[in-house]
Amino acid sequence: MTLPESAIGAETAFAWKTYGVSRRDKEPLLKFVVDALSMRGCKVLAATDPTSAILHRF
Repeated sequence: MTLPESAIGAETAFAWKTYGVSRRDKEPLLKFVVDALSMRGCKVLAATDPTSAILHRF
Protein backbone atom coordinates (compact mmCIF):
# COMPACT_ATOMS: atom_id res chain seq x y z
CA MET A 1 0.00 0.00 0.00
CA THR A 2 1.35 3.41 -0.87
CA LEU A 3 0.17 6.74 0.40
CA PRO A 4 -0.56 9.63 -1.94
CA GLU A 5 2.04 12.39 -2.05
CA SER A 6 -0.35 14.69 -0.18
CA ALA A 7 -0.17 12.35 2.84
CA ILE A 8 3.62 12.24 3.05
CA GLY A 9 4.72 13.88 6.28
CA ALA A 10 1.11 14.32 7.42
CA GLU A 11 -0.52 12.69 10.42
CA THR A 12 -2.61 9.88 8.96
CA ALA A 13 -4.65 6.89 10.06
CA PHE A 14 -1.50 4.87 9.38
CA ALA A 15 0.50 6.35 12.27
CA TRP A 16 1.97 3.37 14.13
CA LYS A 17 4.36 3.13 17.07
CA THR A 18 6.53 0.09 17.75
CA TYR A 19 7.22 -1.17 21.26
CA GLY A 20 9.69 -3.86 22.31
CA VAL A 21 8.11 -6.87 24.01
CA SER A 22 9.30 -10.19 25.38
CA ARG A 23 9.43 -12.94 22.73
CA ARG A 24 8.60 -15.48 25.44
CA ASP A 25 5.42 -13.57 26.36
CA LYS A 26 4.18 -12.76 22.86
CA GLU A 27 5.11 -15.83 20.83
CA PRO A 28 2.37 -18.17 22.22
CA LEU A 29 -0.35 -15.56 21.61
CA LEU A 30 0.92 -14.80 18.11
CA LYS A 31 1.04 -18.53 17.28
CA PHE A 32 -2.51 -19.00 18.62
CA VAL A 33 -3.90 -16.15 16.52
CA VAL A 34 -2.09 -17.17 13.31
CA ASP A 35 -3.04 -20.86 13.76
CA ALA A 36 -6.69 -19.97 14.47
CA LEU A 37 -6.92 -17.77 11.38
CA SER A 38 -5.27 -20.44 9.24
CA MET A 39 -7.63 -23.14 10.55
CA ARG A 40 -10.59 -20.95 9.52
CA GLY A 41 -9.24 -20.74 5.96
CA CYS A 42 -7.59 -17.34 6.19
CA LYS A 43 -4.32 -16.84 4.37
CA VAL A 44 -1.91 -15.08 6.72
CA LEU A 45 0.39 -12.98 4.54
CA ALA A 46 2.65 -11.71 7.31
CA ALA A 47 2.93 -11.66 11.08
CA THR A 48 5.01 -9.32 13.18
CA ASP A 49 8.18 -10.50 14.84
CA PRO A 50 7.41 -11.73 18.38
CA THR A 51 9.88 -9.21 19.81
CA SER A 52 7.87 -6.15 18.75
CA ALA A 53 4.34 -4.85 19.16
CA ILE A 54 3.06 -2.45 16.55
CA LEU A 55 0.19 -0.36 17.89
CA HIS A 56 -1.91 2.37 16.33
CA ARG A 57 -1.33 5.75 17.90
CA PHE A 58 -4.61 7.52 18.81
